[in-house]
Amino acid sequence: MSDSGLLPVVEIRPANDAPATAAVGSGGTPDDYPFEIAHYMRQDPELAHIKWILPAARVSFLFLPESGPLTYRVHVDFYRPKRAITGNGGLQMPAWFDIFTFKLPITPPPAGEEDDKGILESIDALEKLLDGVIASGIPPDRIVLGGISQGGAMALLTGLTTKNKRLAGLVALSARLPLRYRLKSMVSPHASTIPIFWGHGDADRLVTLQLGRACADFLVKEIGIPPEPNWPSSGSGSGGTPSGLDFQTYQDLGHTISDEELLDVGQWLKRIVPGDAEMDSDAS
Repeated sequence: MSDSGLLPVVEIRPANDAPATAAVGSGGTPDDYPFEIAHYMRQDPELAHIKWILPAARVSFLFLPESGPLTYRVHVDFYRPKRAITGNGGLQMPAWFDIFTFKLPITPPPAGEEDDKGILESIDALEKLLDGVIASGIPPDRIVLGGISQGGAMALLTGLTTKNKRLAGLVALSARLPLRYRLKSMVSPHASTIPIFWGHGDADRLVTLQLGRACADFLVKEIGIPPEPNWPSSGSGSGGTPSGLDFQTYQDLGHTISDEELLDVGQWLKRIVPGDAEMDSDAS
């Protein structure tokens, strides 16, 4: 475990020991999902170049076998501080920001109905984490920021508002988009060019598919993100980069992840941050 700025992190080395790319996870619910996603992805040879960086407070013991299920893991506590969650009667829960109500509205909540302070503090913490990753030698255009639930919300908000670096892409699973009432004034000049993968289950009762779709539509209509993924043709010489929103819906999936969804994320990652061999082939 290492310390990047204010966020302690767990780093899972690339399977081929050649870190040229980083996938930064901003947590989820339950907390072990980022580890399971990293383990799932690193078994694919075409994703072996990715270094997984997961904000965490403490790992007493972590074992990632080269294949098979994640069989040994003892005590993983994610960084997300415990907060008194207003919508849950003030109960202390791990969270990036407070949730005033679990009856999440489809339309953008007005000022004062979201935890602006907590959200902005978490954006700042993730910004510092990204700065540390870049300082380690991984360029912004080889970094993907993603998360589940609140982690997905923070990935979107951080990636779209960071002013001095355009990330390779963003992943949001079972997520929503807070601060819609003020987001247009916060986004970076390059926000509309960042490719986004958004996965959502049609049986999600916490963050409904209707809410997820409304937030994704906001990105298209208000931020200018293309409504469909754009993949520059290999060998076209256009020098273009991927862009656009890839929104995928999963039947009978609740507020969780599935193998089908992870397979889609993996295929998307291969196009967003291809391995060295594919990059060399495209350049030739």
